[in-house]
Amino acid sequence: MASAIVKAAALQPAEEVLEVGPGLGVLTERLARAAHRVVAVEIDTELASALRVEFDGANVTVHTADVLKVEPASFFEKPFVVVANLPYHITSPALRHLLAAGPPFALRLVVMVQAEVAERIAAQPGDMSSLAVGAGAGAHRPPRTSRGIFSPAEGGLGGRSARAAVR
Repeated sequence: MASAIVKAAALQPAEEVLEVGPGLGVLTERLARAAHRVVAVEIDTELASALRVEFDGANVTVHTADVLKVEPASFFEKPFVVVANLPYHITSPALRHLLAAGPPFALRLVVMVQAEVAERIAAQPGDMSSLAVGAGAGAHRPPRTSRGIFSPAEGGLGGRSARAAVR
């Protein structure tokens, strides 16, 4: 799954990435290979400490913080790409926060969210919900994934999750 997310991010070697919720660093490792620099924001202090050890000397900087309480653009001097695996309970506020951050602004967001949330994000005009992407941006919903790939497993997903890329 991490490879599919990196592919969806369509990273160029000179691009910088904000990774929200790196967890154990499986995706972080692949992002670091594809991007110039990765800034990983992890709320869990123990996971953040382990990531600092794991990626010591690499092109990865780990910050222990709640992404909703930091200014994502403060980590960058030029536009960046956001890659995130968002828990259901913070999806809406996190997306609003990330889309409003800047300058510099995010070039694109590639987020892993619950299937129903991905459908709302990618809604067409006339089917708009509070999460639908507004003018000037587009969204697409790649194929569904199994909730079994998450650690820890998200509760209440009904066995369905999906990725949504916002460009």
